[in-house]
Amino acid sequence: MKCDSLVKKTYTCYSQNIMKKLILILAFFSTIHLFAQESDDVTRFYTAKNKALTHFALSKDTSSLVAFYTQCIKDYDNVMLQNIEFDEGDGLEYAIAIGDHKSAIELFKYEITTGLSKEMFPFLKPKVKSKEFLKKPKVVEIIENYTAYRNIYIQHLDYNWVQTMASCSETDTRNRSLLSGSPSWITGNAYMNFAYLSDSLRKRLFNDFIKVTDSLNYALIAKTYKNHGFPTSAKARGGLGFLSVHLYGPRRDQYYNGISSTHFLDSIMYKAILAGEYDNREYIFFKDVPEYPYAFSTKSTFGCAVRGKDGYYIPSEIIDIKNVDKRRAKIFLPPLWVDAAIKGYELPKGYVKP
Repeated sequence: MKCDSLVKKTYTCYSQNIMKKLILILAFFSTIHLFAQESDDVTRFYTAKNKALTHFALSKDTSSLVAFYTQCIKDYDNVMLQNIEFDEGDGLEYAIAIGDHKSAIELFKYEITTGLSKEMFPFLKPKVKSKEFLKKPKVVEIIENYTAYRNIYIQHLDYNWVQTMASCSETDTRNRSLLSGSPSWITGNAYMNFAYLSDSLRKRLFNDFIKVTDSLNYALIAKTYKNHGFPTSAKARGGLGFLSVHLYGPRRDQYYNGISSTHFLDSIMYKAILAGEYDNREYIFFKDVPEYPYAFSTKSTFGCAVRGKDGYYIPSEIIDIKNVDKRRAKIFLPPLWVDAAIKGYELPKGYVKP
């Protein structure tokens, strides 16, 4: 009897161990399947988007582009769409401009659930047509239920990132204003503008002070990323925002654990694009024009074009221009000629339209 009991107990333990291993294996493969599915969604979306952009570049048919953007809201995870700014901020404006109120209503609801605040409603474009749009009965109904739509946006926030961004923003604003001529809550008017110092010393003091500020913020961002992943638009109320500008580029580099802020940001941004967590067009802006708005001399990798003082897009000089479209394709961008046709600038010398 003792022998039978021992065998039974051993068999039970063995069975439990097998079940635990099976559960772990199933969980592992479920994670892989979910990751693969998300990756497929990113590829599928960008393939469809670049097809729609190419059609728009050739036809200038705004209605077809609006129809595509509206369908995306139904076909894809809206959090992903928010993180990659799927319509480049143009969908609602285009729909209102052409009078497609059915699509505009869907895009309006999407915008509220991904962060558009009611304070910004009066500033929607185009201005005259948007005022008419906001008076539509269905739109008025949406506005009356604003809190319910807004709560969808709030539910996706990661308060670890929200807190980090708030802390960085406060540190940045406080320390920059300390030397700008504004009274500080720390010093009052005692050091207002440091007017008693020579210009050269005051400038050096300001530069050193800002370096310390940016260095502290970089360290906090790196630590939060390690524990909570990439600061997506959905998680961090718009992502890193202006802090990226202060930390990305040869003149803005700070160091933490021996890694430069530019290298760190470039690495995590690139990975986030492939995962559907970051806007590829924002990335190429930082990558190609790191000295903006002070200089446009940096040679570009992806052919990013920005608005100059005269309002036109200025394409940068492109490294290895023959292969620029191959590099763009790796981060889901359409060929360069598509951007040029839509934005209205001349293609740079050496570029051959496929």
